[in-house]
Amino acid sequence: MELLVEKKREINVSPVAPSPLPSWKKLIVGRKGLDHIVFNMEDVACFYTSNRLVFLLDKEGVKYILDENLSHLEKELDPSLFFRVNRQYIVHIRFVRKFRTYKRVRIQIELNLPSTVLLYTSQAITAPFRKWIYGH
Repeated sequence: MELLVEKKREINVSPVAPSPLPSWKKLIVGRKGLDHIVFNMEDVACFYTSNRLVFLLDKEGVKYILDENLSHLEKELDPSLFFRVNRQYIVHIRFVRKFRTYKRVRIQIELNLPSTVLLYTSQAITAPFRKWIYGH
């Protein structure tokens, strides 16, 4: 009687942790006076800095103070929805009404808010902005 012995192949697989998908910020808290207001990111038109403070501008055009700096905030926002147009502003794509070439190398952006808000890209950001906006 012959015994058949099956050889099992051992596969040496080193454990690799799956790369986590980035979790973008979905809510943010702004302050107006003593009130702390929670905003869904879909209701935020833009973030901007002025006099060393960071503000959130909501869909109604009302501004609120944030307790974060713009550079840190930029890293937590979904880059398919938000774009940093210059050192002062980060805009939400849903609130870009129109844009046009300005002084040959920059772009003037008009936000879709009750009052007219005009922003200008820096020269270095013009090409990446076009790529971002046309990529949608």
